Amino acid sequence: NATGETLLAVCFGGVLLGLGVGIVIRGGGCLDGTEAVAILVSRKTDLAVGQMVLGMNIVIYGMAGILFGVDRALYSLLTYFITSKVLDMVESEMDQVKAALIVTDDATEICKQIYSRMGRTVTIMDGEGMLSGKKKVLYCVITKYEVRELREVIDSVDHSAFVSISDVSEIIGNHVKSTDAALEGA
Repeated sequence: NATGETLLAVCFGGVLLGLGVGIVIRGGGCLDGTEAVAILVSRKTDLAVGQMVLGMNIVIYGMAGILFGVDRALYSLLTYFITSKVLDMVESEMDQVKAALIVTDDATEICKQIYSRMGRTVTIMDGEGMLSGKKKVLYCVITKYEVRELREVIDSVDHSAFVSISDVSEIIGNHVKSTDAALEGA
């Protein structure tokens, strides 16, 4: 036992469990039956895996409280509450994607570089700046881990390009995100 403080052990145990379960789920696995059920149900609903696991554990620990005492059940529920929050953070943080809008005169070369270096496709639109005139506007969806590489690509081709990067909350369409590779195009 690393600490004699029950509350401290519960809090840090919940954080470590949430991180571990989150990483396992991100890798396509699960640790027990409640997570397997939660993963299946979350695919069909808007509920996060952590919320589902917490809900099932409330029922389980409610029964355990009757059999083994309320204090132990409440500590266990607190552990799983923390676990569910950390699990949801790990799950949403790893899924975070970005949308890049790039206004440039060098659209063809930037598109080629993004595709060859990052494996991303780009949507090209016509644009017109109030002062700068005719431009091309590029739209590309990337992972948050690819933002730095996108900056390097753009800097290597067009130092005067205007770039806006924003968070994407949901992607709908034929370009589906996989767990190994990030996104297949924009």
